[in-house]
Order: sequence, then C-alpha cells, then structure tokens
Amino acid sequence: MPAAGIPRMGRQGIFIHSLWRSGSTWLFEQFRRSPAGYFCYQEPFHEALVQLDENPESLLGFSEETARSLRHPHLGHPYFQEFYDVREALRGKFRPCMSYEAFFDPSVCPGLEDYVQTLINAAPAAPVLQCCRSFGRVRHLREAHGGVHMLLWRDAVSQWFSYQINDYFDVVCLLVLNARNPPAPILALREKIGLSGCRTENFDSLYQSMRCFPLDMEQRYLIFYTLWLYSLLENHPQCDLDINLDRLTEDTSYAGLVTRSLASAGVNAVDLSSARSPVVFLEKSERQKFLVLERQVEEMFLDTGYSQQQVRDILEIRNSNRPRRRATVGALRNNLRQAREMAYRYADRLSESRGS
Repeated sequence: MPAAGIPRMGRQGIFIHSLWRSGSTWLFEQFRRSPAGYFCYQEPFHEALVQLDENPESLLGFSEETARSLRHPHLGHPYFQEFYDVREALRGKFRPCMSYEAFFDPSVCPGLEDYVQTLINAAPAAPVLQCCRSFGRVRHLREAHGGVHMLLWRDAVSQWFSYQINDYFDVVCLLVLNARNPPAPILALREKIGLSGCRTENFDSLYQSMRCFPLDMEQRYLIFYTLWLYSLLENHPQCDLDINLDRLTEDTSYAGLVTRSLASAGVNAVDLSSARSPVVFLEKSERQKFLVLERQVEEMFLDTGYSQQQVRDILEIRNSNRPRRRATVGALRNNLRQAREMAYRYADRLSESRGS
C-alpha cells in the first residue's frame, strides 16, 4: 500500500499510472464525479490529441461510441472534454512523439515537461492526469512535476483476455516496444519477436505497419506480460499508492484502506464502491501454458540485469493480490469458457491474416 511519507497535494497533479484495461477509465470517472471538483485529464499522451490545434472539436466525438466498443463505463462528458476546455493554453504544446517514441526516454521529445506542466497549471481545480502511456516514465514525471502518483493494476491473465476485444491493444503494445532508447528487457523482447525499430514521421503509416506485424497468441501474451511485469518492477517502488482492481472489487476492507490512504495524501471524496474487475480462471492445462510463457519473461528480466529478489518481491505482491475464485452459476461458467475460446480464436485469426 502507500509508501512512507506520501506528499500532500498542493498545486501539483494527481497522476494515475496503469496499463490499458486496468480500470483506469472507471477510476478517472470517479474523480470526475467527486464533489471535491477535480479537473480530470483522460489519457494526456493519447495519439488522438494531435488534433488539439487544428481540429479540437473532433476530440469531443471520442466518447459514447468508443466507450461502448471498449466496454468502458458510461462517461458523463466526452473523454477529452477537459483538453478542449483549456485548448488555448495547450496550443502548440502537444507533439506526436509524446505518445510512444518518448515512452521510455522523455529526452527524445523536447517539450514533454512543458506540456505536462501546462496541463497542471491550466486546470481550474486540482488536476488529475489518468495515463495509460506513462508507465515507462513514471520516475521522470515524478521528479519533474511532483504530485501524488498512483499505480493501478490487476492480475495479468484476466487483463490480457480483456485486450482481446479488438486489435488496438496489441498494436499499441507494439508501438511501446518500438519506442526509442528502450530498457534492456524491451530490447531483448524486440529481438525475440523479430521487431526492428521502425521510424517514420507518419503515425498512420506506423500504426498500420504494426497492425500488420504477425503475432501468434503466445507472442501476444509474451509482449503483454513483459510490459505488465516491467510496470510493476519499475513503478511499484516509485508510486505513493498501489491500487489493485481485483482486491478493490472483492474486499471492502481493502477499499476502505485505499480510501484512507488517498485521504492521507489530500485526495478526498472519491467513491470506490462501484469497482468491478471481471476475472478469467484458467483450466489446468491452460494455466500451465501461461505459466511457461511467464517464466520465459521473468528469465528475460533476470538475464538483463534485474535481481532474483526484485522479481521475487513483485511476484509475491502479485500472489498476495490474486483474485479469489468467485462462485458462478453453470451458465456464467459456460459463458466465461466461451469467452476464452473466442479470445484464442481471435488471436489465431489475427496471426493468420497478418502473416498472409
């Protein structure tokens, strides 16, 4: 839970760091709805924000249709409403390299610090920055901007299955791997899957190139688990609060502990009672397949300089937060099995279509 000496909020930001499909949109909306009146930025490094200068109205359409397709909770306002509201202060500040090229090395994209500080300064109330594209640079953001930093996460297997609603999340994971000057485990993974660094000024072209990169189900999980483990290894020690969505869903005493920890950091009136974390429980043979892939990734971190103790500590944290097996009626159990089978078939179809 919280690190010792959590900084109290002044005129600094509240940062939520996570991978995709971790409940970040839900938590963002709880801040938005809070009577404390937070000013909430959804995804400040999202590639769509390139429209801020020339076509800011287009950002307001990124709402209900997207929420339905991604099974996000209903949002009272468009995703990017707050960026639109302060668009004049942000004019000329956002640069495309902030999304992925500078994912691990902020120096690649001059202007990153100015952009983030402008978001903080332009907010008419306490600013919240909900980020799924920050987990490679949490230390830098903390050192440059201070504030309160939260790490939001859930168990890896269920999160990966949640990625399987479309190919967007696999593509953005590849875009992260393609970042400039990545750390050693990311370089090792790039070599393992045969991804060479691709450089182009045209983001649409790069996106399509990554979309066509052939990946089978095992490679997709290797990529995801590498990023998942990297985020916990690097950011669990950096963040003031560690919030596990599975425990938040299942354990009211844990939710109370998180609420008190938030309050000790000056973050109040955020209702956590509606947390929901769908869980996928694997059959024995499936579980063994995922364990083999996870061991490969963990060995890769050990081979690239992480200590046995570092990896062991994070795996213990994972184990202590594993979701409990929840009672399900037969029909729901069958639905979950069908969902897993559909995810596997989807992965296979993508691999076949990209390799053709």
